[in-house]
Amino acid sequence: MVSSDSKSEKTFNGNTLDPVIVDHLACRVLGELQETVVLQGSRPLADATDWLLKQCQSAESCEISALRDGLLAYGVTVEQALDICVTGVARALGEGWLTDDVSFATVTMASLRLMGLTEALSAEWHPRTPHNSRSLSLLVATPKGEQHILGATVLASLLRRQGHSVRLMLNADAHEVERYLTQSGCQAILMSLGSLKCLDVVKEIVLAVCRASHPHPRVVVGGDVILNKDYLKILKETTDVPFYTSDVEKALLDLERPVIPRLKMAAE
Repeated sequence: MVSSDSKSEKTFNGNTLDPVIVDHLACRVLGELQETVVLQGSRPLADATDWLLKQCQSAESCEISALRDGLLAYGVTVEQALDICVTGVARALGEGWLTDDVSFATVTMASLRLMGLTEALSAEWHPRTPHNSRSLSLLVATPKGEQHILGATVLASLLRRQGHSVRLMLNADAHEVERYLTQSGCQAILMSLGSLKCLDVVKEIVLAVCRASHPHPRVVVGGDVILNKDYLKILKETTDVPFYTSDVEKALLDLERPVIPRLKMAAE
């Protein structure tokens, strides 16, 4: 991926973004989580996804509320809109960027719209899955300076709807993570990483985890960076991260049920 120049940078919640916000491989992994959903022959879902892709790429102004209402008008549920439509559009944008079929400006604009739509849909969703012995308290985070944030946002929404209590922390530094763990705690920290440019922050976060809590939560790093053998080698040599995977089921495998007070999902 190429870096953005100063004239084409945009912001979201005060953070500078560029086209790598569309984490192609992370969204592909998220797409694989949809295998339990029957998509074949579902025209409303396919039509809704196609419509959303066109709207996100449109050069005309578009309100997030209009995206939300138009998408749900196809008869899809909020869960389907988040897990299938948003993820499908993110994959299409990522593929278009890699093949030079989608411009910098279009990818950036579409990514911002997807982020807004994801937040709007997540706000409308109300927890329906009761807590049980498999429910976990989780922290989904991107380290400070990391711009692969769309995948993390969608992942947090998916995990919440599976019944887990999830705190989403974007652009996090070690101090924020340590404070959170001291006050609340969790069973696992899932960090999305697209490159090594945030390596120092990752190292600091791992050290903060060791200082802040015992027993320590599982720290998992996933994303594009682990698919590069050279990057992965550097990560393993310079950090104490024990788990590297973009498979959510593997990341959470064999974690014990919480022994700490659970966070209120609706408030996060």
